[in-house]
Order: sequence, then C-alpha cells, then structure tokens
Amino acid sequence: MEGATQEPDQTDIWTLLDPLSRQLNAFTARKRQLQLVKRLHETCERLHETVEVMENNALPDSPEWKKTLLETPLHKL
Repeated sequence: MEGATQEPDQTDIWTLLDPLSRQLNAFTARKRQLQLVKRLHETCERLHETVEVMENNALPDSPEWKKTLLETPLHKL
C-alpha cells in the first residue's frame, strides 16, 4: 500500500519538474544565442571599421604592390 501512495506524489513532482526543466533549457539557449549575436555584431563592427580605413587609405599604384595584392592569400598579407 505504501508504494501505491508514493507513486502519485512522484508523478506530481515530475509533472512539475519537466516543464520547469524545459523552460530553463530554453532560457539558457536564448542566453547563449544572445551572446553569439553580440559577438557577431562586434566582429561586423570591427570589419566595417577596417574596410573604412582601407577605403580611406589610397593603395599605391605600383605594379609590384598590385601583383602582391592579387597573388597573396589574404591571411598572409
């Protein structure tokens, strides 16, 4: 008899904890997503600043510079 009376109580606890767990997991996922969006935004801002600097600085017209720029991978510049 004692086992029969404990089972509904345990079911009630899981009925409460399951949606709570889902809500906490969703909250954590949204928080992480916000962090990633903020990091992406910061990266885009830095990229825009770099592009502006590059646009404001005229590239030399020398053939050597153009050849280097066209033939060298970006990560090696």
